[in-house]
Amino acid sequence: MMQKVILAGNPNTGKTTLFNTLTASNEHASNWHGVTVDVKERAFKIKGQEFVLCDIPGLYSLDGYSEEEKIASEFIDKNKDAVVVCILDANNLRRNLYLALELKERVGRVLLAINMAKEVKGLDEKKLESSLGMRCFKIDARKKKSLKALEDAILKESQDKSFMPPSAKATSRTFDIVQFEKKSKRRFAEIDAQLKNADYNTSGYYGFSKLDSLLMRPFFGFLVFACVMAGVFFITFGAVGSYLSGLVSTGVEWLIEKITSFMSAHLSSELFIDFISKGVLSGVLTIVT
Repeated sequence: MMQKVILAGNPNTGKTTLFNTLTASNEHASNWHGVTVDVKERAFKIKGQEFVLCDIPGLYSLDGYSEEEKIASEFIDKNKDAVVVCILDANNLRRNLYLALELKERVGRVLLAINMAKEVKGLDEKKLESSLGMRCFKIDARKKKSLKALEDAILKESQDKSFMPPSAKATSRTFDIVQFEKKSKRRFAEIDAQLKNADYNTSGYYGFSKLDSLLMRPFFGFLVFACVMAGVFFITFGAVGSYLSGLVSTGVEWLIEKITSFMSAHLSSELFIDFISKGVLSGVLTIVT
């Protein structure tokens, strides 16, 4: 039986993109929650050794309550001997590491793949690796060349004969909001300390720049949005739009006239000619203009 490698991570971290790159497949990848709602499995090789790569639904926590998160969590629990690659978005490490720490507690072998790492200058993965106690790799999920170190680590972990799967722990689906908030507060405090130690800094990038802080203000952001939409309508229906639609209309009318003349010369059915020229082609003219 081939060794399983599980790709886990929050939605929109590049998990399915990494799956496609490693297996040379073409699974659908999109940037919203719920695209992957079942477990996709495909064989791939690392230096001649065969593995089964498992792309599970995106999840934020192993204790999540959505249907996708239940599927993902249960699959991980049933495959404790698998090598788990947790995909992290370099721009959202604070949120993504919550799942990574949960995986560390429940799964024996976890590798961290930090996707889009080039977008963040302030990140020392070696310090983060030392702080977390998990191997970290900077990758670009779209580029096979950036995955060599990660593939070598997967191969090494799979060949570790001393590995013993952790004993199964009873998990409860009873939700206690007070305990959850305490756990989250404690865990995020731990994550903040680890990221600070790793020199993590996203300032200047999407969501964190000075321009973002200005445009995302409730009043000013709405004002900018209104101005942009007004500009779009002015261009579309004002002088610019009228001029362009006039050019298009003239061109399409000339084309319709030529087509109608050709049909009149070669066809005898007036009904068919009227249907094409006055119905179909006139409708196209209206839409295109």
